[in-house]
Amino acid sequence: MSAPTRPSRRRAPLLVGAAIAATAATLVAAPQAQATLASVSTTVDRVHGFPDWYSDGTTKLKLCVEADFCLGGNNLPDPDLPASLPDNFPDESFYAVARGETALNAGGRIRWRAVLEAAFANEAPINGDQMTFTRVQVSGDKINSSYFGKTIRFETPYGDLSATVGTDGTLRRDRRETDPGDAGNGFGAPLLENTTTFGPTFVQWDTGAPPGFIGNPGVLHTIKGGDRNYFQAFIGTSAVSPRVIRFEVAGQLAP
Repeated sequence: MSAPTRPSRRRAPLLVGAAIAATAATLVAAPQAQATLASVSTTVDRVHGFPDWYSDGTTKLKLCVEADFCLGGNNLPDPDLPASLPDNFPDESFYAVARGETALNAGGRIRWRAVLEAAFANEAPINGDQMTFTRVQVSGDKINSSYFGKTIRFETPYGDLSATVGTDGTLRRDRRETDPGDAGNGFGAPLLENTTTFGPTFVQWDTGAPPGFIGNPGVLHTIKGGDRNYFQAFIGTSAVSPRVIRFEVAGQLAP
């Protein structure tokens, strides 16, 4: 069973105001140490039915839904009412989000995104359909023709990825994600992931995060966690983009 490939319908503000990239990348995970988080709560939240937390061994994150520092702010359809299923809960939300973007030197918009996501098997927020998964991807569009047919390697905070540029100026579509975790397997699938390279530690602000959160998604900031603290594109050993060291980060600490 594969994790859902439906696109996100929530259009939260993205880095430096760029429009959403049109096509996701063809991703090939470079050899990495096995990427696993440490543990998941054996209990679920009484309102939304998702695990109370995921942990990387040091940081525990709860599902971020109703706070201003969640991705896109308060995610409830009606933020003036308390969360409830099925009437007032988003069809997708996040434990952890990290995003960065850059431009290729000869032209082209590139964006990296990694999430630990909560969603529903049939999209509508119905109790019993809860599932969680990780997803890591690079997307790009408006890429200069000098890159057509070339494979670009991306050094990212969650390992290396690579993508081939199509003749339409986009990166050919694919993305790496876990099989979904649900109540039947204790929401454990993201903990066993070794193909997306998500983890083994959460990317978060390296200093100064708002109390109770790992970052403020409205502010680009330097990071710690993951495999490295930057994002950059290469062809062979030659850099073909500036190095990004500030990222959009969201996640709420569990009590």
